[in-house]
Amino acid sequence: MYKYEIRDDLSLSKVIAQFYNLNSKNIFEVLKLLNSGSTIPFIARYRKEVSGNLDDEFLRKIVKKYEEELSLDERRVTIFNTLNELNIDDKQLFEDILKADSLNRLEDLYRPYKPKKKTKASEAIRKGLLPLSKSIKENKSENELNILATSILNSNDELKDLKDCFQGASDIIAQELSDSEKVRSRIKRHLLKNGLIKSVNKKDEDSVYRNYYNFTAMINKIKAHQVLALNRGEVNDYLKVDLEMDEEFALLVLNQELNVKNSNEFVAGILKETVKDCFKRLLYPSIENEIRTMLTTRASEESFVLFSKNLKQLLLTPPIKNKRILALDPGYKNGCKYATVDEFGKYLSSGVVYITKPNLKITEAKEILLTEIKNKNINLVAIGNGTACRETEEFYVALNKENDLKIPYVLVDESGASVYSATELAAKELPNVDLNNRSAVSLARRILDPLAELVKIDPKAIGLGQYQHDLNQKLLQKELDGVVENCVNLVGVDVNSASASLLSYISGLNKTLVDNIVKYREINGGFNSRQELLKVAKMGSKTFEQCVGFLRVENINEPLDNSAIHPESYNIAKKFISDFNLKLNSNTNLSNEEIKEYASKNNLGYETLLDINNAICKAKRDVREDFASPTLSFDIKDVKDLKIGDILEGTVRNITNFGAFIDLGIHHSGLLHISEISNNFIKNVSDVLSVGDRVKVKIIEIDIAKNKLQLTMKNI
Repeated sequence: MYKYEIRDDLSLSKVIAQFYNLNSKNIFEVLKLLNSGSTIPFIARYRKEVSGNLDDEFLRKIVKKYEEELSLDERRVTIFNTLNELNIDDKQLFEDILKADSLNRLEDLYRPYKPKKKTKASEAIRKGLLPLSKSIKENKSENELNILATSILNSNDELKDLKDCFQGASDIIAQELSDSEKVRSRIKRHLLKNGLIKSVNKKDEDSVYRNYYNFTAMINKIKAHQVLALNRGEVNDYLKVDLEMDEEFALLVLNQELNVKNSNEFVAGILKETVKDCFKRLLYPSIENEIRTMLTTRASEESFVLFSKNLKQLLLTPPIKNKRILALDPGYKNGCKYATVDEFGKYLSSGVVYITKPNLKITEAKEILLTEIKNKNINLVAIGNGTACRETEEFYVALNKENDLKIPYVLVDESGASVYSATELAAKELPNVDLNNRSAVSLARRILDPLAELVKIDPKAIGLGQYQHDLNQKLLQKELDGVVENCVNLVGVDVNSASASLLSYISGLNKTLVDNIVKYREINGGFNSRQELLKVAKMGSKTFEQCVGFLRVENINEPLDNSAIHPESYNIAKKFISDFNLKLNSNTNLSNEEIKEYASKNNLGYETLLDINNAICKAKRDVREDFASPTLSFDIKDVKDLKIGDILEGTVRNITNFGAFIDLGIHHSGLLHISEISNNFIKNVSDVLSVGDRVKVKIIEIDIAKNKLQLTMKNI
């Protein structure tokens, strides 16, 4: 009997370290911190010496790898138990299971022994045909096989004749052949290297899947977005998708495995038919499904990375501060919703105007909005980029010019605004605002503080890229929630003004604690220090340690409370300030050598001290200032105003596997295909561009009818 025990964290840390080429001691310490209740943001920010200075994204990779290895171990335990119950005594098999580095490899090894539902082979075994199948594989003579088959036939009323006996034996051999790890591995390797994936249209009509109506790609070269597009087209019954497998090679492998070439004529005849049946009925469908699943998994993982980067860039969009904003949420039938907020995001007013057909009331709309602009001292207008955006933009540009307002406008992504409007949170925040108008309030607040507003919306409801609804929604949610958590903790929040939604993403806080923090500040008029957080109900010392560094408090007596410096390091920071005669927000640039020398002299961690130095110099600086700000406009540009060869500057608004969409200040973004980004080969768009980047592009194709632009960054 063979036993297997799940590996301990020390063993797993070595595996993870080897996989990522890291120090196993750092990995082990990270696992210890995680198991003791520390969060990823806390470890990334305040335990850099322990982790080896790994950022939050890499720490999440480590957690993912750790969970994968544990899943492998749990599966091994199940497999070992089953094999022991079956009295399988195969040392090499157990050693192969121990060495298996993926679930696919494990399942291939386990496949021949895995309990199966009712199959042709299982029925044949039940009828007593297993000895006949073994004799066929042993290359017994025709006479010997007929005698054995006759004996089995006479002892089982379910068998009709000798043909039925040999067919059942063939079914058993076909199943064994299809389950062979050796056979499957060899054929899969060949297919992955040389196979094709093809699709044809099932409907004789135009659709968004037209590019895949006669599509062929190498399996090892197909792009993630192509895989997801094929899957969706298949689900929606527009496409028929197949893998083109080298049948001749597969049959050769199967024949070699059964040694058909050296079999007698009678046995060879049976085995040749068995091989054909095995390939068409069992092996091809099974391997095709496995490869398709593998392709989808890979495509999903690439998409997770891409969507995460897009979301991070969106959440870290710099706020446009100190603006009183009028937001316009465009629409046709139900009109254009508007809302005004002050420079702190406080709701002022809202309503509906009709600036498009069928309920066109231009004069009235101008009067209403002019009154709002003047009475509320509006100095920025935000326009949602959805339905009727173009007409709304034209309306406002005309209003601006006619009245010499000189108030700029900015287009804002309205993804998820309508979702927010219908939430319980929106009703609580804006109880006296019509449900349909709440989306306009959300758009205005997205300009003042994108992060604070967008955290109120399910990350999946925010426009991130193509095919996000085709992915595993549970895994996507986990991935995107991690991104939001990272962003919120990177920026930090004011504990006295942050919404419950924002606080819920702070390291270590759960819903109960968030509610208790909000309740405490309502009763006591806010927090006067970070230390006061310990008075919040159910705020223990461990949770305080995890969350306090990411919460800011304006404290006259302790200015460090409004910095990214953790209270555990206040004494170090104060001595550091004194020794170098520093002041908060002084922008004093100490050299890395000075900091290293000081760290060594005082037996302090260099990375932590470097962070303390940065926090002292830039205590009130918003990290989002490093990212590209939204583009403010006074006039509208049209596709008709452009011509091929024009060179423009734009902002990357979305990234997909096949390219990036560039905002050029017109209603429709231009497509910068991956092949047009650089003269050098680029594997992933996100390796070169990020959402929010400012780029210079040249127009190479214009389709006025479809409002489409093709762009290039080459030779500019």
